[in-house]
Amino acid sequence: MRVKEAQSPFEVALTFDSLGRVTQIGDAKLGYNAFNMMETFDREGVRARYSYDERTGLRNGKVVNGKAVFFVLDEKDRVAQEKDPFGNVLSGIAYGEKGTETLTKDGKT
Repeated sequence: MRVKEAQSPFEVALTFDSLGRVTQIGDAKLGYNAFNMMETFDREGVRARYSYDERTGLRNGKVVNGKAVFFVLDEKDRVAQEKDPFGNVLSGIAYGEKGTETLTKDGKT
């Protein structure tokens, strides 16, 4: 297990397992199923599943409610984007300094 501590008040700590997969973002815990798909959980159980690409560090898949998702957890962009099946961005969440710059550089939040 490896922990990357937050470097500023705008970042959160990341915890990785022995395979280099993110297992915790701040207080949010992530799990992986037998197909190496990342799963996020809420009180009712599995909320979303994401596939994982070891080469690029990208995770993508489908949320249980049917929305397509593109989720970036690498150390460069720090942006999570929710997209529809046609690739249009529905919403975006950024964390860390780089992600904040990405979302606010056009004057939009």
